Amino acid sequence: MLTKTIFSHNIIRAKYEEAFWQPQWLVMGNFEDDSFPMFCNQFNTLLDRPQDIIPIIIDSYGGHVHSLLGMLDMIKASPKPVATIVESKAFSCGALLLSAGHRGYRFASPSASILVHEVSSGIEGSATDMKNDMKETEALNDTLMAILASNSHKPKRFYADLIRDAGNVDLYISPKEAKRYGLIDKIYVPSFEMDVQVKYSIKESVRISGVQIPHLRAAVKKKIQLKP
Repeated sequence: MLTKTIFSHNIIRAKYEEAFWQPQWLVMGNFEDDSFPMFCNQFNTLLDRPQDIIPIIIDSYGGHVHSLLGMLDMIKASPKPVATIVESKAFSCGALLLSAGHRGYRFASPSASILVHEVSSGIEGSATDMKNDMKETEALNDTLMAILASNSHKPKRFYADLIRDAGNVDLYISPKEAKRYGLIDKIYVPSFEMDVQVKYSIKESVRISGVQIPHLRAAVKKKIQLKP
């Protein structure tokens, strides 16, 4: 009987602790060479948690484009809604990551800074190498501009034309402009509210160390809401 009591108590305590886990989020700073493996690990950890939204907090000056591309693929394939939130700045790669949040889940504070620009490349080497690198850079720039436009539900060259019309310089976008362009959905930083439901049921018993113990099952359902 003591074994049964301890066994059941441990299950209930574990499920109780699981139920009241606080929602977790992923913080994205600058995009370095090793940023994608870390992002991938943290993102998959959040997918395994009993929460129904994956929030990504962005505070970034930008960085390596190839690290960004893998992140965009993971967000697009996510079975859970992904919320992207910027309080401070989302420059370059950060702006693209911000736009990649699921529709209705892209947030920026009223004072946030958002910047988009063409891909930059420190091209050097032989004339042939420089020509090849320039071709690759132009193709990559077209790809990123198309992704940003697609995430904003705009024509393919929407942002490329905006940058061109601005003189091919860094294009700063206010949160109001970002919302008008479709890059974000809401101009505020949301708070996280969590609704927890735990359902217990006793199924067939199991024998442990010669003692017949009821098999206790517990299902935890957590719903996270993002509110002003």
